[in-house]
Amino acid sequence: MMSTYNGERFLRTQLDSILNQTGVDIHLLVRDDGSTDGSLEILREYSREDGRITVLEEENCGAIRSFYRLMDYAARQYSDFSYFAFSDQDDYWYPDKLSRAISMNSNHAVNYFYHSCYEVVDAKLDEQFKSTVANTKGTLGEALISNQSIGCSEVFTYEVLAQSARIIDYKLKDKKYYPYHDLWVYLVALATKADVVFDSYCGLKYRQHGHNVIGTGRSKVQTCRAQFKNLMAARNLKSGFAGILLDLLSVDVDVRKKLLKVSSYRDSLRGRMSLAFDKCFRTEVREKNIAFILSVLCGSF
Repeated sequence: MMSTYNGERFLRTQLDSILNQTGVDIHLLVRDDGSTDGSLEILREYSREDGRITVLEEENCGAIRSFYRLMDYAARQYSDFSYFAFSDQDDYWYPDKLSRAISMNSNHAVNYFYHSCYEVVDAKLDEQFKSTVANTKGTLGEALISNQSIGCSEVFTYEVLAQSARIIDYKLKDKKYYPYHDLWVYLVALATKADVVFDSYCGLKYRQHGHNVIGTGRSKVQTCRAQFKNLMAARNLKSGFAGILLDLLSVDVDVRKKLLKVSSYRDSLRGRMSLAFDKCFRTEVREKNIAFILSVLCGSF
């Protein structure tokens, strides 16, 4: 599932790398989000030459909504497919990216979610650094504080897709409360206790260019300050996500307790203190934990 918007510069490279995947039968579903450059012409050209591509030509709605529309379309039209994945428009996938993700589902779980490390590269695909699994707990509490899963590395089964796509029909008070698609699918997988695999293998080159800047090189104080600022700016966003998960999913007692604690923490000082100092809600990064505690005590998580 790929969403495009004015991405003609790197689009061909990404399309070729997806179509050249080995060991899997693929179908590429692309939604163009109202591009004004040559992206749509490139997509039309590829779809004429390769029957494995479906292109949806629609009006601009923004990246988040665009991916949700892709999820909704895929859930309705491709229920006979076993695995699904997100794709950016400007990366490069190694040929075994998808086949490796599928092979890691050794239990053949119906409810399965995979994400991996990746190489951060510049516009010319020259490596800058590799991501790592070292600072990841892989828990629901961590994911609500700070997303550890990037969409272009995610592969998941139809069960995860179908449950995630239900958010399309959910009546939100404000569109700003839609989680990013990759975070949402990850949260759904964790909340429903899917088999989750975080692979240290780098299956793609994650291209950074123009004004797309990765937040590296910060001091610990800067990291904490930036995390706190983001949480304060997105006031009550994460607790809102917990509420949506409760409304849409059937979860077990343990998960339900955690989600209720987050969604209702502002009701009392005791609720704030209980959430702020609950060890289930921690990341591996101290600065992020400090920012989380402050945002909860301030009633803005």
